[in-house]
Amino acid sequence: MANKYQKFGLRADKNLADLDNKQVALANTLDGIKTDDTGFAPGDLLVVSGLRNTEVDQTDLIQVGDDNILTTYSPVNDPNNPLPTVPLIRLVDRIENYKTITGTPPFINGGDGGNAWFVPSNHVTSAGSIDETSTGADVLDINGADVIGPVDFWDNGNWRLGLKVNDTFIDTYGGLQWEGYTNLTTFNIGSTGKYIIEYDPLGTGYEIVKSIYSESIDVSYDFVSDDGTTTIVSVDEANLKYVTTGQYVLGSDNTTHVVVSKIERDAGGAGVHHLTLDGTTSNISASGGTVAFKMQQSEVETLSEEIRLRQTYTGDMFKIRLTVWWQDRGDGDRLPFKNFEFYDVDSERYPFSYVYKSYTRGQTPVVGTFEHFNKNKAGPNAQSSTAVLSTSNTIAIQYDPPVNTSDKVKVTGRTFTYSGLGKLEGDISNISVGDWVVANNGATYACYQVEQIINAGGTYNRPDAIFVNYSSFATAMNLNNGDTISVSIIDHLGVIGIYKGVSVDADQTTLTAMTNGPAVSEVKLDMLACSSSMTKFKRIVNLSSSEITTEPVHGEGEAGAEAYSGTEIVIVCASFGLVDSSSEVQCQGVFGKEVTASSTNSGGRTTLTLTDTNGLVTSPNMYAYYLTGSSSPVQIPAGLTIYDVNTGANTIELSGTVNGTIEPGATIVFVPNSAYVREGASYAFEGCVLPLNTAPPFAGTPEGLATITNYPNIEFNEVAFTELKINNTTASTNTNMAYSEYLTVEYNGTNYKMLIQ
Repeated sequence: MANKYQKFGLRADKNLADLDNKQVALANTLDGIKTDDTGFAPGDLLVVSGLRNTEVDQTDLIQVGDDNILTTYSPVNDPNNPLPTVPLIRLVDRIENYKTITGTPPFINGGDGGNAWFVPSNHVTSAGSIDETSTGADVLDINGADVIGPVDFWDNGNWRLGLKVNDTFIDTYGGLQWEGYTNLTTFNIGSTGKYIIEYDPLGTGYEIVKSIYSESIDVSYDFVSDDGTTTIVSVDEANLKYVTTGQYVLGSDNTTHVVVSKIERDAGGAGVHHLTLDGTTSNISASGGTVAFKMQQSEVETLSEEIRLRQTYTGDMFKIRLTVWWQDRGDGDRLPFKNFEFYDVDSERYPFSYVYKSYTRGQTPVVGTFEHFNKNKAGPNAQSSTAVLSTSNTIAIQYDPPVNTSDKVKVTGRTFTYSGLGKLEGDISNISVGDWVVANNGATYACYQVEQIINAGGTYNRPDAIFVNYSSFATAMNLNNGDTISVSIIDHLGVIGIYKGVSVDADQTTLTAMTNGPAVSEVKLDMLACSSSMTKFKRIVNLSSSEITTEPVHGEGEAGAEAYSGTEIVIVCASFGLVDSSSEVQCQGVFGKEVTASSTNSGGRTTLTLTDTNGLVTSPNMYAYYLTGSSSPVQIPAGLTIYDVNTGANTIELSGTVNGTIEPGATIVFVPNSAYVREGASYAFEGCVLPLNTAPPFAGTPEGLATITNYPNIEFNEVAFTELKINNTTASTNTNMAYSEYLTVEYNGTNYKMLIQ
């Protein structure tokens, strides 16, 4: 019989689930809800989609509707009545603008929460097939058609799943797997289920950190003590990953529970951990052995000890995988309490913004982002910049040029163990961020700066270590994890470069840039250099391609006998604290020499006596400058060149005569023909070279000023002292000495008169 009535429409009990296309149906419903031509569509509701799983509430939404959020402009014809900008500047537009600075995702605490998979019971491996070697991938199959994920799920690391792992599952069993990136290295785990914690510190694959993979796990132990109330046993590091507080050992009657209440790491020595059991049992033997540590799913929440992962370098993250599951025990128990907690050691919840779905190690930050600024801001590891430096106040630069090699070489021959990602574990004493780590493997010489120092005092899983470049150092030195390497540590302050040197003779060596080191072109005249075979720095007085010539610094003649020897490390340092590089291109090839005797004129030419004649030539033309164009009566007229060079006498003749007499201590600037032609005769080359002697006619020494050979006696019209010390004097008596004045000298409480004739 035909139906009397035709039935059409939607069934209320299906809650719109029988719609062929929910989006179209919603659009049809919303089509009539509008006040103008802009319309109203399902996409307009996406802003509130998923809000119930967040911490956003009514208060937050009210703020979104605040009139102050609306961006407006004031019309020219009606400035008192601002109008909304067209097109509207939406909140999402503002967020996208913020991302140009914060990065995508934001660099610090701007994660998107990782990915989660809800796995039904039919995709959980049988309990009998899970053992201590099982990984999260072995336990849960996240590729099943009825698996839900990947989805956004973190809930601050506090998972309260209720009776079912997911409301859509047909039974109360199953599991959840979460995967993401974080830099949290110390945390605790609480769980009513079985779980496995894994992480991938080096990008080479997961390793198991904690595995409570079964309700009963056999663990080897050593007996420590039994006072009738508590029992203490010890386990090693390999077995500790299978034990947690809240587990229990069966009592002597094999029914009561002797609960593990405390875990103390390294209590019995490095790698030996003590477990405290609240009670005694014959199942714990005084001779040690193996005992089953048990837990009951969904009954008691087990709590891990403090879990410490490998510390990585600042800004780095590693991949972590959390796997938790509840299995049917066959006793009909529906396992109603499904909780899992991930929190830091201060029992603080871990916000989803601290974990990321993706991360690429070693990627270059986008210019303009905060991450780029943070990585390139001025500091020990970023000492060069093209940015303009300005100040509204005085800049004080405290720099003492090195005298002794030990002023810069902090450490030699110290052995470190390489553990991946640029991490060198070992003695970190006398090392600072920015210092140079110098090493060689025979063929390759390399230098890398210390980027970070871990000073953990050798606590559990926290070896003291330094970090250099996370990948290049190991490649350059051909290091594998676990290899040892001997290095030297060079203080970074004032260091221009560290080079491989091959001696030419006692005063000369050829420099080669090290891996990751600055180019040899960074080396300039008057810089200070020393090799690993020397005890004192010398001044660079000549450059020829990659070859340098050095001589002892004023007052350091005792270093003159030291010589370059074979293949060694050469350190080049600045000789003063402030370097003006504004004219570096214009001054390329320009250098200075110090005058050691008064200039003389003869035959229309001037003879100058210099400290040396290294680098001075007559062809092509080399021009001499000394206060050229100034109002000083003593100057070298413009255009004078070197006419003759006498290397034996350390003298040169100029192509003309000097105006006045150039006295010892003066600095003559020499300009090669290439620079003279490039910049023109009018360029003030005198500014290219700082005075080599800032205290003429004296010589500067570490102890103070000293007279020089050519001027052993100095005459003054007037002299004043704040303090005068006279050493090694012999008093004499002369009653006939004529004097006009005297200087009172106090010594040991007695006043003496220094007679002045």
